[in-house]
Amino acid sequence: MTGDASAEAGGFPRQVVGSAALLTVTMVAEAIARASGWGQWTGGGALVFTGEFLVGVVTTIPFLVGIGYVGYRLPEGDLDPERYPRVRRWFVGSAVASAVFNLVLIAVIGTTSVGMFVAWVRWSAAVGAGIGLAVGLSEAKAIQRSVDAARAEFRAEHAASQRDFLDYLNGLLRHEILNATQVISGNAEVLRNDHDPGTAAHDRGTTIYRQSQDVTEVIQNVRELLHATWTEKPLESVDAASVLRAQIETADSRYDEATFEADVPERALVEANPLLGRVFGNLLANAVEHSDGPVSVSVTMAVADDEVSVRVADDGPGVPQGEVSDLFDRPDTLAVDHGIGLYLSAKLVEQYRGTIDLAENGGDGAVFRVRLPRATDDTAVDPAEPRDPDITPATPLGSVDRSGSPTAPSDGHRRTD
Repeated sequence: MTGDASAEAGGFPRQVVGSAALLTVTMVAEAIARASGWGQWTGGGALVFTGEFLVGVVTTIPFLVGIGYVGYRLPEGDLDPERYPRVRRWFVGSAVASAVFNLVLIAVIGTTSVGMFVAWVRWSAAVGAGIGLAVGLSEAKAIQRSVDAARAEFRAEHAASQRDFLDYLNGLLRHEILNATQVISGNAEVLRNDHDPGTAAHDRGTTIYRQSQDVTEVIQNVRELLHATWTEKPLESVDAASVLRAQIETADSRYDEATFEADVPERALVEANPLLGRVFGNLLANAVEHSDGPVSVSVTMAVADDEVSVRVADDGPGVPQGEVSDLFDRPDTLAVDHGIGLYLSAKLVEQYRGTIDLAENGGDGAVFRVRLPRATDDTAVDPAEPRDPDITPATPLGSVDRSGSPTAPSDGHRRTD
């Protein structure tokens, strides 16, 4: 909100409350003057509180209470402060118009005293201001509803256009770029196998194969990120325990330098979809790939009444403090791995209405924690069942270790950019 808009947001409601207070003080002053028996004020009559005065007071009080209440509650309402100037024009304009109209009547009909004149003007201003405030608010809210509806329609059209573009981009990644990287990977593997280890051709083939597999994995993650972000797929019951065990087996076969310990129940149903394996796979790979040497990874799953929690702990160096604050944010650099592993995990967990966080961190390791709503449906989706035909299986293509030999597939991605 700009400075002018902020001032407007607080200024107009205070003006409304102040107007109600001023009119109230005026009415009280009239009553005091009448009670004092000031002859000129009452016109010399014996009856201080005339019927006209009392009727004016009774009919003015509801308008003053309404004006003051609206002014007090206006900042807490849903009316955009940009609409306040329009309401103010109705508020002031109606009060002035009512007062001018009644002044004309006074000039024509006349009054019996100064007190009658003041009471009449005060009554006309209060009634006019109250009516104008009500009309102005009604009109402003109607305009705001119309504007909000137009904005919502525009956002919906823009989202549909974006979704169409991302569908095209997803297909382009799948049919053009992904196929090309697989061709490169296949030819690199042939080149490597046709030459003895240690030769220049074998080493170059290994380098090409490794880089093409890295690019393939990035493409897979990008496609699944697009899918998770723009596809409104209903959640279903998934056996998280079975998914987690499969990901641990995959990581154990891939990382010779890592030792995995698991405490996983036989069954744990959560509300998710078949992309859940990406969440666990990325956390397991993250625990290993950022350790300087051999690492021990402990995986624990606990089932509570309303949630299933998973803790992935490692004894590595931990997460650098400078990276903790934006650990799950969208990366904005062009590193080789694009740093999208944890970002993808966070987006998926958000889609599952769960939470993911760095529960513990220090020089002796890090602990990542995932909490997912527990499912009540006892019919769980088999994690091995095919997913959306536009998304490749949960295990991406393998990579190459330092010796140049292909390794088992992995869901992992690095934590940093």
